[in-house]
Amino acid sequence: MASRVEACGSAAFQCGKAAFPRSQFAIFPRLRLVLPASRQSRNSYSRLLSISPMTNFALPFVLITLVGVAVMLPATRQSNLSVAQTVFTADAQRPKPTPTPVVDDDVIRVSTNLVTIPVMVKTRQGAYIPNLDRQNFRVLEDGVEQDISDFETVNQPFTVALMLDVSDSTRAELQQIQDAALAFLDELRPDDRALIVAFDKNFTRLTEVTGDRKVLRDGIRRTNPGGGTALYDALATTINVDLKRVAGRKAIVLLTDGIDTSSVNATFESTARSANEQYALIYPVQWDTSRGAATQQLSEASGSNAVMHTTPSGEPLRKAFERGTRFLQLIAQTSGGRFHYAENVPNLRKAFARIAEELREQYSLSYYPKNQDAKRTKRRIKITVNVDDAVVHARENYLFK
Repeated sequence: MASRVEACGSAAFQCGKAAFPRSQFAIFPRLRLVLPASRQSRNSYSRLLSISPMTNFALPFVLITLVGVAVMLPATRQSNLSVAQTVFTADAQRPKPTPTPVVDDDVIRVSTNLVTIPVMVKTRQGAYIPNLDRQNFRVLEDGVEQDISDFETVNQPFTVALMLDVSDSTRAELQQIQDAALAFLDELRPDDRALIVAFDKNFTRLTEVTGDRKVLRDGIRRTNPGGGTALYDALATTINVDLKRVAGRKAIVLLTDGIDTSSVNATFESTARSANEQYALIYPVQWDTSRGAATQQLSEASGSNAVMHTTPSGEPLRKAFERGTRFLQLIAQTSGGRFHYAENVPNLRKAFARIAEELREQYSLSYYPKNQDAKRTKRRIKITVNVDDAVVHARENYLFK
């Protein structure tokens, strides 16, 4: 049976017909218990209140405690709800932590703004010009002169990814190719590091990036010839995976005939684009296999031993080789490296020696573009020096992204 408590100004605390002096309840001077209107109910409460003096004294305290709890419960619940809402609101309004950007030294990004260009400076006769400093260089981007913020001399170490095409075309000369690659390692400086990769239709990482010459030599000796050539896939993996984790100056030395027969993830166009979007120097060495019998494919259709000079797709071998030449020249030009051609093992050794020499003769210029438009665009670069009879070799453009 419900009851309620309400404020009053009467001189007594009234329960039905029973009256209690105000002095007994001085601590509750303005409360009155109002019982139900029915006589039977009032008589029941009256009998209850008359059980004992102690009961008469304690009952109001019990009732007031119960009423206080009843009054406080909604407030407590509302308070808890407010606290929960406050916590939730605070969490919702607390700014989310900014993800740590992945440092990608290969791709020139708007998040870093810094553009780094490796530069070679030689005389017209091909001799390296040493001892240049920042004041000797001038950098133009889309015709606007840039302020050179960082300048490094040739003494900085390099990381070189040595990629060896070990498809069937190299089977006859594999031992000599290995010897030439070992000679290339000997040309590197003590602080330089290297990564050895072999590819046919599969990609094999023979070593991680290391300066340990014994590990690198053992990796080269473990190369074995296989079938097919996934050139585009292998180069894309080296650019976008292996060298992406490497800071500082870096280069790719790629020995291949340039003919791709087995790539499934990358194409001529996508790999050329990857080469342009990173700033590792790429030095392709084209090994001429179009004249050898090692790449000839037996005709299965004729059921005879007739030999067809074609790729597995049926493309004439000479045509595929010419397309490979265009591809290798393109990635060398866009990356700032140089294309080399080797028709035999002695020329291969010479090409490796020239590449090692050029890597020791690189200056490095960096600048923050004055054009800060975040739009993805290809930008042209021109680098000059105030030295007579000097020829500058550097990449001519980059993709701002």
